[in-house]
Amino acid sequence: MPFDLDPSYVSATAAKLGLSLPVEYAASMSRMNGGCAEIECEVWWLHPIFDDTDPRRLKRTVNDVIRETREASGWASRSGSHRGKIRPSTLGTSIDPGPIGLRDW
Repeated sequence: MPFDLDPSYVSATAAKLGLSLPVEYAASMSRMNGGCAEIECEVWWLHPIFDDTDPRRLKRTVNDVIRETREASGWASRSGSHRGKIRPSTLGTSIDPGPIGLRDW
């Protein structure tokens, strides 16, 4: 079940990732932290943003977007080849093309 998120957690996550999040993504995560989104006929599962407001939210967000991005980054670098794998995109001022900075390589 989705739940709302204080926008300060979205801002803190963007700062930890070293980028600015698209406005639509930030608004969506504030309304419904995690879940899935359909973008151009593709379904994307969105990792939640870490929320330690209460024990229930903490349990639901332990595998947050920061942890999963770091895990994907380590997996891609350990594989020795990015062909056909998912890897973090170059961090910049926005996330492109996926909402958490991951794309097919």
